[in-house]
Amino acid sequence: MANGSSQVMVEEGSKRTLVVVLGMHRSGTSAITRGLRMLQVEMGESLIPGEEGRNAKGYWEDIEINAFNERLLARLDTSWYGLRHLDKDLFSDAGLDDLRDEAKALLEQKTQNTRVFGFKDPRTCILLPFWQPIFSELGLDDRYLITLRNPLDVANSLAKRDTHSRQQSFLLWAKHLIGALEYSRGKMRVLVSYDALLESPETELKRIAMALDLDLVSGQAAALHEYSEEFLSRDLCHSRSSQRALEGCQEAPPFIGLANQLLQRVAEDSIDLDAESFRQAWAGIEQSYEQLIPVNAYIDQLHATIAGYDERVAELTDEQNSELEKMHQAVFHRDGQIADLNQAIAGRDGQITDLNQAIAGRDGQITDLN
Repeated sequence: MANGSSQVMVEEGSKRTLVVVLGMHRSGTSAITRGLRMLQVEMGESLIPGEEGRNAKGYWEDIEINAFNERLLARLDTSWYGLRHLDKDLFSDAGLDDLRDEAKALLEQKTQNTRVFGFKDPRTCILLPFWQPIFSELGLDDRYLITLRNPLDVANSLAKRDTHSRQQSFLLWAKHLIGALEYSRGKMRVLVSYDALLESPETELKRIAMALDLDLVSGQAAALHEYSEEFLSRDLCHSRSSQRALEGCQEAPPFIGLANQLLQRVAEDSIDLDAESFRQAWAGIEQSYEQLIPVNAYIDQLHATIAGYDERVAELTDEQNSELEKMHQAVFHRDGQIADLNQAIAGRDGQITDLNQAIAGRDGQITDLN
């Protein structure tokens, strides 16, 4: 199998565990998901392969779940980079019944022979209200691993990979993290810093195992060394910004810095996600984000309008290029006709020259006779 472990038959009636990895794109979700191999988490065989220059060591993301989430977002008339808020009510619409049946069958097939199955797709942060009733229907014990990376590093990475503006990336970071924390409330969950994982992978794996009640099997020294020293190479982290740099970034709304600082404390075990002090502080951040919801919807409309203009410009450009190509072909054909005509004229000129020479010869003969 792709993750190097073998499936086991699950006793009938036993509850299966589902580990869902959440986090903003470019937050280290792939690297952290790869670490779940050490915790006996199955991830199936259909994983998206790596891409040189983008994610060479693999996404550790299920192809079919990823494709399904893309289609679900499209049905909701949005995308992973859309800023528009998705109300919970949208996910219970009867118009999604066909997708619910499909998702249930898909997940049942992937989890039926595993004790612990895991998957990651950052899109799930904003799609959990759709998935969680399915988890419940299938009798899955869903637990959540939430990844954290400085939003300035996320924004810089997205600007390089997808040319997104940093302003848009900061808002997307907030949208994904707020969704992940809201929808995982009341469940087993753990927040893991990507930077901390790179620094102390074994420590963070133990945190995950303890928080999610998973097995960090002993005797995996070689596998842990390969993960720590080879997979988690330093080239995985191209930038590591400080909290001060984030707070000094003019493009980041002030609540983004506050949110990152608070979540870093959670990742350091200085405060618990379910502590009252955290809930109160996080409620203020959610309120700041909610004030931007109308603006975010308007930004999406502007992006859609611009995309429409770009598409029309591309169409006009294609049409113009097609007409130019037709003109070039017509000119080329006419040039060929002119070349043929010039050759015919040259041949006729030769004939006239020959005729003139013959006439001159005849005139000479007449002169001699006279």
